[in-house]
Amino acid sequence: MSSSWESGRELSPFCPRAVIPKPVVVVSERGQHLVHYAPMWKNLTIFLAALTLIACATTEPPPVINEEAAEEIRAQARQDDGVIEVVPLADGDVQILLERANAAEARGELEEARRLLIQAADLAPRDPRIWQHLAEIELETGAFQAAIEHALKSFHLGPQVGPLCSRNWLTVAEAQSALENAHLASAASERAEACPVRARERL
Repeated sequence: MSSSWESGRELSPFCPRAVIPKPVVVVSERGQHLVHYAPMWKNLTIFLAALTLIACATTEPPPVINEEAAEEIRAQARQDDGVIEVVPLADGDVQILLERANAAEARGELEEARRLLIQAADLAPRDPRIWQHLAEIELETGAFQAAIEHALKSFHLGPQVGPLCSRNWLTVAEAQSALENAHLASAASERAEACPVRARERL
């Protein structure tokens, strides 16, 4: 009986990250093909199979994306309707981009909405509404870190009170929660609660 030996590795079909040994084909004098593992792999086969299961079982699941997050945030912020917000007056080109972004979002074309909002932000970089809208789109597409950064940028450019402020911090809270940063999410929620302007009690 003659034999041909191969050495090397191949990927497991059950888990892309795991590696299993290549089989060795032993050819008998009658032309029969018998599949064996090389002697050096015999004691490792079961061990590597176990590693395959461990590697697949410990894979972290993707973060959960709330596709209704933006509308929930806006609805919650609208409850604070006792504040008059002063926002920059958008020029014609910016307003057109914002309207197109709103239409794209309504159609569910979030990447197109994001692209249009980035264009609007390039033309009006100090408009806090654009950055907040962009943050909400990023929240719904799973770009949580970008959503946090842009919501905070909107907060620093904006009035820091009222509905826009609430949207800023609710967005941060939702993104931090998705990233499993419970402490930071709780802190952002507390900041959102401080955004509404409470009417002073009359004596």
